[in-house]
Amino acid sequence: MAKQTLAVKYRPKSFDDVVSIRPHVLQLGFLKLLKGSRIREQENIFGYRYKEKAPYEIMENNYISFDEIIRLKHIEEVFERYYNSGDFSRSMDYLFSHNESPFRVFEFIADYF
Repeated sequence: MAKQTLAVKYRPKSFDDVVSIRPHVLQLGFLKLLKGSRIREQENIFGYRYKEKAPYEIMENNYISFDEIIRLKHIEEVFERYYNSGDFSRSMDYLFSHNESPFRVFEFIADYF
């Protein structure tokens, strides 16, 4: 997903497609540039900036800004709390049935908090 940006960000079909099958838990994560990996060798091509200490998580690249990464991390936290916990499954069902995009639901909640 190195080239997936928040224009695709605001049309997050891949996220919505996965959530639509209603997995019990969905682990979200961010790209990491592990030492010796091929993608790490290409860091200059894509403009990767990443944490210098393990796990070498991406902070930004040519396609997604640092601010957008932070925003997605906030959405990830909301997703963990409200979806993956299972504590709000009925609320999630309701919100998903009244919104066109599950991603938008979590984005809205993240904006609220």
